[in-house]
Amino acid sequence: IGSCVSLSTIQHECSEIVQNHSKDDNEFKKIAEPIHDMLRWFASTQIRNVACLGGNLATASPISDMNPMLACMNATLTLSSLSGNSGDNDDDNRNDTIERRNVLVSDFFLAYRTVDLEPYEIVETIIIPK
Repeated sequence: IGSCVSLSTIQHECSEIVQNHSKDDNEFKKIAEPIHDMLRWFASTQIRNVACLGGNLATASPISDMNPMLACMNATLTLSSLSGNSGDNDDDNRNDTIERRNVLVSDFFLAYRTVDLEPYEIVETIIIPK
């Protein structure tokens, strides 16, 4: 899931998967149904239309029900940054390639409202395994 996809879009896509999945492939339904059901009660429709999953994770809200659910699903975050961009602002030493690292959602939360995300990194994707 792209980190900037709105929660409403994720909810809609999960609903489509639940309704249209093959009877032989129940794995997608096992992932999509709880996400859909959780998002149905998550904030208001107006908030879900503009809020994104990556932002919800990065703010480490202690009242977010999505964060523990993603941790229980063994989801992984792909964190991205420009190579050489460690915050030193030395443009001569940067080659503008993208560096990525993967962090389990369960390891991403370090303390109250503290996450394993450097100031120069973004949450690129959320990967939920089958």
